[in-house]
Amino acid sequence: RPCDPLETGDTFACGYTLAPSSIRFQADSSAGREAVRIQICRRLVSDLSVFNRLVTEIRGSDLTPNSVSLATLIQRFYPSLGEPSIDEAVQAFQKIDNDMAAAGETVLNRWQILVLTACESPGWEVL
Repeated sequence: RPCDPLETGDTFACGYTLAPSSIRFQADSSAGREAVRIQICRRLVSDLSVFNRLVTEIRGSDLTPNSVSLATLIQRFYPSLGEPSIDEAVQAFQKIDNDMAAAGETVLNRWQILVLTACESPGWEVL
């Protein structure tokens, strides 16, 4: 019968390996994976203690979103994103923030939508 690592207690004796070439670093996208990512993002903004810690680290002493804090937010989710792309994303996020400010949204709500937007955008969760 085939080798069972639970019986032998040794996964390597059964021919399993942890060689770098055998480890997959990028999971396939699926509806379930996307649903979990969205659920995690929504929990991030609804848990105020976690959310406040994240926003405090991002915004520094300026409570309202600005180009520097928005760039920092984007870099938290996309650390390898290049300069032109970050600038484009910052402009898009500033437009979202300006529209929310004009609609009378609180600074907290504005940050929640901005963090949720960055988090729910696909791609950052790739290892």
